[in-house]
Amino acid sequence: MIYFDFDGVIRNLVSTIPGTNFTDWDTPIEGKSFIEYFNNNLNLLIEAPPTEYYSIINNYSKDITIMTCQAESWKSSYEEWISIYFSNRKDIKTIFVDNIQDKIQLLQKEDFLIDDYPKFNDYSQVILIKRIYNRNVKDAFLEISRPEQLQRFLELGV
Repeated sequence: MIYFDFDGVIRNLVSTIPGTNFTDWDTPIEGKSFIEYFNNNLNLLIEAPPTEYYSIINNYSKDITIMTCQAESWKSSYEEWISIYFSNRKDIKTIFVDNIQDKIQLLQKEDFLIDDYPKFNDYSQVILIKRIYNRNVKDAFLEISRPEQLQRFLELGV
């Protein structure tokens, strides 16, 4: 099974950060952490545009299962964003995890996670969406830098 991360893979939160070149996962935003910044700007969770990978994922011929770590205060915005951008699909499933590392623990032997997170303990089942903030990850199962690469992976599988 293929699981999709949400933020950074489907929703582009980074694009809503004003005047910031978000080059490192721990870069403060207006003096706050990434989570604190968005907790103070919950409207951005709905206003954030899709990533360049969204249309490939939305057109994926199989069911879509999103595995995401969303703060409790973000979940209603998540649901609203999904209802707007995936209105044509009725097969979206969501697995919420409490800790981002739990994503890796939930994967079965044949599963893959498409994600952009730069601090997993194990990348052997991660299809990494390359971003500047995860440039130091070197051991992903596969790296994706362009939507066409994701399209090809989803069409051909492994």
